[in-house]
Amino acid sequence: MVDDWLTHRDHGHDVLMLATERATVGELNRLARAHLAARGDIARRSRTYRAPDDRSAIALGVGDEVILRRNRRLTHSDGTTIAVRNGMTGRVTAPAAARSRSNSTPPTASPPNAPL
Repeated sequence: MVDDWLTHRDHGHDVLMLATERATVGELNRLARAHLAARGDIARRSRTYRAPDDRSAIALGVGDEVILRRNRRLTHSDGTTIAVRNGMTGRVTAPAAARSRSNSTPPTASPPNAPL
């Protein structure tokens, strides 16, 4: 499944891998990240984040693509704003600033074609 996903992704298709069990989702994510890191598409180093409303954790690094789950208006340091909507995809562009271990901040992500 991961090889097929990579092939379609490489041809510019917007494609997802879906699984019914969390363990399978985790394994697919691990395999996909390993392939992308080996090709240099994403950073090899990652950081693990846990959402306060979710029992699962996710490893993210620069280059990773994510599906955003919350509506939010973000203001960039240059004053530009962007409306982030549930279901949009984004790409991690920088690691989050260091914080205490008990309160991990998600990395900076920007939706495609967004002026961040």
